[in-house]
Amino acid sequence: MLAATSFVSACTSTQIVTEHKYPPVPVESVQVLYQEPQRPYETIAFMHRLSGIEQRRGDRAMELWNLINPVYHATTAEEANHYKVEPYVVCADVYGAPPHTGRGGWTWYTGSASWLYRVAIETILGFRLRGGTLRFEPCVPPRWPGFELSYRHRSATYRILVDNSTGKGRGVKSVELDGQPMSDGNVPLGDDGKTHNVRVRLG
Repeated sequence: MLAATSFVSACTSTQIVTEHKYPPVPVESVQVLYQEPQRPYETIAFMHRLSGIEQRRGDRAMELWNLINPVYHATTAEEANHYKVEPYVVCADVYGAPPHTGRGGWTWYTGSASWLYRVAIETILGFRLRGGTLRFEPCVPPRWPGFELSYRHRSATYRILVDNSTGKGRGVKSVELDGQPMSDGNVPLGDDGKTHNVRVRLG
């Protein structure tokens, strides 16, 4: 179980996304994303774009991620009335043609939510679970001072602090587990019922 804090807006494995059959969507087409029936489920294609090309620009990655985040389609009563669907559910469609431009559709029907979550966790926050180890490859906005994650692995809990005091937003400089440096940057996971502290420094 994973919980994130200080993630103002909230990743699929890049490997999985890049193997998807849909081509990447040009950034210029973002405003008409995943419109059916012309281009069904372009959320996946967009995630391909976000997890690949934008991976080294945390500010841009967050900007694009927020375009799909349903919360930002209903920040006012007027926006919510225009969006028409639940602002707490990822929808399959956002229409790009008048008179319904910007209206959502097909909520509770799509796997887009899981892809959106994985892009946030794995590609932006850089939390990579590989077998019995954790690895970190964050790509966050440079203005973020850092963020925290709490991850429960079996009976153990890992409290993860990512320090971005350098303002770089990416590039792992060091990783420590309970005060001990991890030379390869990997954190081995245990099942000891303890709470462990992980510190990741970017730079």
